[in-house]
Amino acid sequence: MYACLAIVNIVAWWASVALSARLSGEAAVQPAWVRIAPSVLMAPFIFDIFDLGQPNLALLAMTLGGFALLRGGRPVAAGALFALAAAIKAFPLAVLPWLVWRRRWRAAAASLAFLGVFLVLAPAPVLGLRHNLSELGEWGRGMVLSSGEQGFGQRPQQNWSWKNQSLIAVGNRVLRPINAEDPGQPPIRVNLFDLSFRSANAIVAALAIAIGLAFAASMPSPARRTASSDAAEWGVLAILTTVASPLARQYYFVWLLFPVTVLIRRAATDRDPRARMFTWTALAAAFALMVLSIPWRFSHWVQAAGNNLLAAAILVGVLIWWMRRDQAPLSARSLPG
Repeated sequence: MYACLAIVNIVAWWASVALSARLSGEAAVQPAWVRIAPSVLMAPFIFDIFDLGQPNLALLAMTLGGFALLRGGRPVAAGALFALAAAIKAFPLAVLPWLVWRRRWRAAAASLAFLGVFLVLAPAPVLGLRHNLSELGEWGRGMVLSSGEQGFGQRPQQNWSWKNQSLIAVGNRVLRPINAEDPGQPPIRVNLFDLSFRSANAIVAALAIAIGLAFAASMPSPARRTASSDAAEWGVLAILTTVASPLARQYYFVWLLFPVTVLIRRAATDRDPRARMFTWTALAAAFALMVLSIPWRFSHWVQAAGNNLLAAAILVGVLIWWMRRDQAPLSARSLPG
């Protein structure tokens, strides 16, 4: 089983690298190191995927494949890939609001239809339709409807710990006096405020809505989209999908492989030296934060404070800057799809 998982992850890694290079901007010859460097920088996250047998790298490949199909004018097939990723692990479903906002109606409808196929119809011949629906209901009650002050999902004691760097978890740790350390260890608290569970989550929800609206407002209009602006937009979407998941452990951040590829390509090939320096500086700052996750005396403290989440925020900021910079003039013809 481990060998099969390793083979699947090797294929997913290759597909993610190839699709990242293909989708990262306008068609052009890229230096070989531009394709290799993102995997080198993301090696700890990639190692975790192999070591833990997690599917997140495969989910990234499916999502990037969906973007490629959208670019190729095949929205139904794109929706099917998005749905397959979400059926395996729910968090890629965050792509759906983007499809609706961008009025990719056929892709959005296909995502919902195929999600029903993968979750309801496909398991039915094995489990039986009634048994399968019962298990879906149990999953919904155990994972979606179980949120509370003590945590969420089926392992609530771990959801507020330093291992989780989602927006929800870091927001609660900063706003509430939560012990972020594992049971049996000296407690770790990084809160700046002492709010109630309800107040803290109201602030987190308002922040999430504000981030989503700011992202939507910054997207180029259909008439101004280019291949390069699409790449930066998809990079932001990949990051927000990662941190919007209620549970975002270290290996979840393997999804940064694509946005990092976009930024390295810009930093290596753009004609403006100031833009290149700005991008390299942002990448250096982001990876300096991520390096703090390596085991050392205060590594749990910095992870509890959200070092990976802060690094992701830096990457989002510079990607939005590139997205706006790469949009076409108002008179330009819009891209298909």
